[in-house]
Amino acid sequence: MSTISTPDSLRLSRRPGVPRLRASAAPVTRRELLLHGQRVTFLEAGADTDGPVVVLLHGLASSSQTWSSVLPLLGRHAHVIAPDLLGHGQSAKPPSGDYSLGAYAAGLRDLLVTLGLDRATIAGHSFGGGVAMQFAYQFPEMTERFYLLAEVPALLVGGSRDSIIPIEHTMAAHDLLPGSSLQIFEGAGHFPHAEQPTRFAQLLTRFLTNTTAARSDLQSLRRRLQSSASLQSSADVPLA
Repeated sequence: MSTISTPDSLRLSRRPGVPRLRASAAPVTRRELLLHGQRVTFLEAGADTDGPVVVLLHGLASSSQTWSSVLPLLGRHAHVIAPDLLGHGQSAKPPSGDYSLGAYAAGLRDLLVTLGLDRATIAGHSFGGGVAMQFAYQFPEMTERFYLLAEVPALLVGGSRDSIIPIEHTMAAHDLLPGSSLQIFEGAGHFPHAEQPTRFAQLLTRFLTNTTAARSDLQSLRRRLQSSASLQSSADVPLA
């Protein structure tokens, strides 16, 4: 295992009921395990904080290293995991692997289950945001914060100079998500978390502290789906 550290730190006061904060940046450890016969690597920080679990998902052609400046800061308050998605970083790259959003979401579910973690706040950058939304859709019972039928708290962050996903798209998504929060990082491009890591870590920490984690189960999901569904019976039609 290797350890990554940074001298940066957050100066946030502790409130009653909030997991303890480290006085300095948290150490980051690279871990590795075999999952379904494939190597999965991930960075981890703050496992001893008793704080909420946060998963950080990178984009295409990237890796967990994109979060290297954020992990030591968030790790002061939360148990943070940043995996290398299949085909990226130091994780396995099987030629015949399933690289669909659904497969990535299922793989993340299996990683969390293997690590003994039942629920998490999911944050994704670029393509990782798509994986995060897919995870929230497939596994609402494991998702504490994100977007699912407008009931999971959502935080949207965009760079004002993002040439990949224009800020107008992020603003439009904010308008479509009732109750969502939008933060625009002025001067930042497509990697606001890497360009302004301290601000990003402070923002996400406040989001974790000031929002209530969603609780979902099969029955609540069934009620939400049935409330918007229109089940109709048609006249008998003879089968050919």
